[in-house]
Amino acid sequence: MATLVGTSSLTTVELRLLPLLPTHLSFREIAEHLYVSQHTVKPQVNPIYLKLGVSSRSKAVELLTDRRSS
Repeated sequence: MATLVGTSSLTTVELRLLPLLPTHLSFREIAEHLYVSQHTVKPQVNPIYLKLGVSSRSKAVELLTDRRSS
């Protein structure tokens, strides 16, 4: 399985969030799913965007979708 560009530098916590980004769940719903606070999720998502070189959830999802289909 090929490593997605930028994902090799993600932490365990960030990798746990990564598969939830393409869902239509809000950050609050993601937090509930992971049994953490919404105020925990958002600061953990922003470094994912930085490491993937994107500035939004939609761009991260687009990048991840493109990489998986390649």
